[in-house]
Amino acid sequence: MDFELRAGEIYALRGENGAGKTTLMNMLAGLYQPDAGEIRLRGRPVRICSPHQAIQLGIGMAKLMWCKGFTGTGNIVTLT
Repeated sequence: MDFELRAGEIYALRGENGAGKTTLMNMLAGLYQPDAGEIRLRGRPVRICSPHQAIQLGIGMAKLMWCKGFTGTGNIVTLT
């Protein structure tokens, strides 16, 4: 997987069960270490070893519950 996130933007991560969403978030939170590849922050490789370190690096996350009957856009508009 290869992607880039930009400062100040808000992203949503979606996918089927078993696609790796929770694993990715746990790696960004410092709870898991990648088996391969690297996490880069501001162009430099980082090893995130704890949630405290993730927060110090400016990595923040929120788990949101979707409202049944709303579209994806409807949920986002409702939450903002």
